[in-house]
Amino acid sequence: MPQHVRTVSATTAEYNPYSNAFAPLMHPDMGWRWMLIGGIMLFLALSNQFSSRKGKLTTGRWAGANEKRAALDRAIVQLRERQKDRVTLYIGTPKYRIKFAPIPTDATRKERWVRQLATWALVARARIFTLSGFTCSYLVPDAQRGIVVLGSPGTGKTGSAIDPMIRSAIDESMSMLIYDVKGDHMRRHVAYAIEAGYEVYIFAPGFPYSGTINPLDFLQDGGDSASANEIATIINRNSKLASSKGQDDFFGPQGDQLLETVLMLAKASPYPDMLTAWKILSLPKLAKRLQLASGEHNLDLWAEVSATSLLSVADAERTVSGIVGTATITFSRFVKRDFLPSLIGKTTIPLRLDGKQIIFFQIDEKREAATAPLVASLLHMIVKHNMNNQTPRQTPMALFMDEFPSLWVPDLVNWINRFRSYGLVTVLGYQFQSQLKKTYGQDDADSIVAACATKFVFNPNHEPTAASWSKYVGKKEVVIKPRSKTHGKQHSTSQSEQYHQIDLMTADEINKMREREGLFISPGYEGGGAGSVPWHVKKFVLPEDDLLAQEQSTKLWDTKVRDRLVERAKKTQLHLEDFQLRIELLQRGAIADWQLPPPEEAEAVASAAGED
Repeated sequence: MPQHVRTVSATTAEYNPYSNAFAPLMHPDMGWRWMLIGGIMLFLALSNQFSSRKGKLTTGRWAGANEKRAALDRAIVQLRERQKDRVTLYIGTPKYRIKFAPIPTDATRKERWVRQLATWALVARARIFTLSGFTCSYLVPDAQRGIVVLGSPGTGKTGSAIDPMIRSAIDESMSMLIYDVKGDHMRRHVAYAIEAGYEVYIFAPGFPYSGTINPLDFLQDGGDSASANEIATIINRNSKLASSKGQDDFFGPQGDQLLETVLMLAKASPYPDMLTAWKILSLPKLAKRLQLASGEHNLDLWAEVSATSLLSVADAERTVSGIVGTATITFSRFVKRDFLPSLIGKTTIPLRLDGKQIIFFQIDEKREAATAPLVASLLHMIVKHNMNNQTPRQTPMALFMDEFPSLWVPDLVNWINRFRSYGLVTVLGYQFQSQLKKTYGQDDADSIVAACATKFVFNPNHEPTAASWSKYVGKKEVVIKPRSKTHGKQHSTSQSEQYHQIDLMTADEINKMREREGLFISPGYEGGGAGSVPWHVKKFVLPEDDLLAQEQSTKLWDTKVRDRLVERAKKTQLHLEDFQLRIELLQRGAIADWQLPPPEEAEAVASAAGED
């Protein structure tokens, strides 16, 4: 019986392929080789351990293959899941397919496995394309954490970063708000968006293709003092910014409250629009009228609260004239024949965006003092209208603001930090740091940049800005091995190691970057225990198909799309010729007099009553 057992085991060993495969490695002569291999591995492990312990003065480095692979893996997951608070954008459409259809909730196990296998295959293919350099694409994972793009004019910040990310958002069917100072983004992207199935709207006071937004539509009723205050404050602050003039510390808040009161009264009138607000504001003896209406309890409770500061100085004529005069100058800029069609009448631009809808905001550079406050206030109100926990969004909404220091938006830091969980993707562009500080102040300027996790830095042509970014990307460690020789009877040579820190990129190197060269910092590029590892992109190269699509979109805007948008605006806007505008003003003037009758009329009524 034992012999039978040995025979079976011997037979089994004879046909065991693994025993035959590893037999050469088990040869007695391999012993010293195994010892040698083990010694080498031990030496490498110890040398790596000791080398990592000394000289680590800093850990600055550029992103490599590991960091790019980590960003790619995160981007693939975010593009597949399509969550409103986990968003990936890209610069340059990848050659590999990255669009995913959502997995149905009732999918079978087999269907889920097929989808998972397809995803694994896609990730493998994407890694090959990305890491081998076969695709001109730069992935921007976690875009919802805010993106800032800086660079002086002509350095490529718009063409290399902002424009490609706009096309990426269109490809991903995001709702979008785009602040467009010069109208260049419209030329490059409107036709592309229309071809992708978007509804395109434009708010550009003074331009023939502009739609209409009645600012008072954001007020729930005549007692909505909170919304009225937001609009009034932003209009006043941006009027000050656009006119480059100072504002008295007293007249500023007083002017805000006066505009707030006027907007609330206009909202409660039969003609709730900015033209009515203007007629109320331009009433003679406005403070006395408000005082009279308050005394006779003919003033809305919340409008009376808003007017408290003006009522408290109603008897000080010089103070009242200063407050009312400042507010009147601010408001009079909007009451122009070219601007009013964009502000009165029925609102033709949706205030709540959903799915494939996009709004472009453009200011008139020739009349910036008039159009910038309007654009800033309405952009602010639309963002607040779309981002709140009362009406949660299902899809993300992207906000692009190139040259954003030309506007003052009060809650920009909160938008980036708080609204990202609601689905807001914020992309901000500016030229250099002092420009940002002029509009927002030192603290808010630093907070805005710090709040944006992703940063693109092109040549700022500004020494302080370049120095700050050189410090931001950090330093790297270099090893210098000096040799010293001793002469004499015992001639000897010794060598030591000295560790030094040098800037990963100096300020003068940043200021010498060529067009389309830049620094790219994103939280998705992580590795070696570090996140947001910077990537020095020698040149942002875009695919030919993307450049061709942008060129075709520009041609279509110039030849067809712009004219069609002008025709659409003519059908929906009020046509205010001089005669019709005069009638509209007379109607609203009568309403204003009815709401706030002059003191003389009240005195006459009281006198007549006394005689009776």
